[in-house]
Amino acid sequence: RQIYEELIAVEDEFENLRIDSEDGLLAVTTDRIVLEEIDLGPFEIRLYWNRIGQKRCYDTVALKPNSPSGDEDVTHPHVRSDALCEGDGRNAIERALHEGRLCDFFSIVNRILHTYSASSPYVALDQWTGVSCADCGSMSDAEEATRCSNCSDNLCLDCRTY
Repeated sequence: RQIYEELIAVEDEFENLRIDSEDGLLAVTTDRIVLEEIDLGPFEIRLYWNRIGQKRCYDTVALKPNSPSGDEDVTHPHVRSDALCEGDGRNAIERALHEGRLCDFFSIVNRILHTYSASSPYVALDQWTGVSCADCGSMSDAEEATRCSNCSDNLCLDCRTY
């Protein structure tokens, strides 16, 4: 009965609840995520119930990916290869899953996706758009980068002076 009530609560909280019993999957779609004026689009949070208790039992999949320049595996400052870096939310997520609180699980992950921690992103939002330096790999604004006259690679200000 608790699972049924949780599914009803999830369906009330999120517009699109998808249940795939063949794959052991519960999935919801978030609203469009915009962080510091960068539109990351909606995400689908996919919980694989047969993997609950394992290290990675869910994915956070960008439905309209807007990856940063130079790293297509990153779809959110805290998501790489569909895996969310949970940060301080890890214990709350594990506890919600352990206790069967599905609606809380989806809500916690949704809240994490709607926040940004500048101290630990895979790619910082201020470097989301730009050009990757072929020499050091750092991101620069397109206006600050230049092309090497010999090989045509993009270079940042620091590398082009050397």
